[in-house]
Amino acid sequence: MRRGTVLAVALAAFALACASTPPPRGAVARAEQSVARAEQEGANQHAPLPLRKAQDELEKAQRALREERNEDALRAAELAQAQADLALASAQRARAQDLVEELSQTVGALEEETR
Repeated sequence: MRRGTVLAVALAAFALACASTPPPRGAVARAEQSVARAEQEGANQHAPLPLRKAQDELEKAQRALREERNEDALRAAELAQAQADLALASAQRARAQDLVEELSQTVGALEEETR
């Protein structure tokens, strides 16, 4: 009988641990902020594909959160965050390349003037 009780308690504890994932409101909020930042930094122009993927995953996360599918919401929020980070990095890289090109032209013009 003691062995049966221990097994029952262990199974109940396992079921409770696996039963539910808390609503990932924080993860969804972070994904929203990351997508917004990527948009503000010019990802629409410089990294449209990862930005679109981030936006799509964010919509999935928000829908899953509303429908109380917390594991799906968490997974989609994490994917949205990763895609938004990629879009932001790509946009910043493209802007940096534009600045390097502009500075190279300026240096070239200054070199011409000093000859």
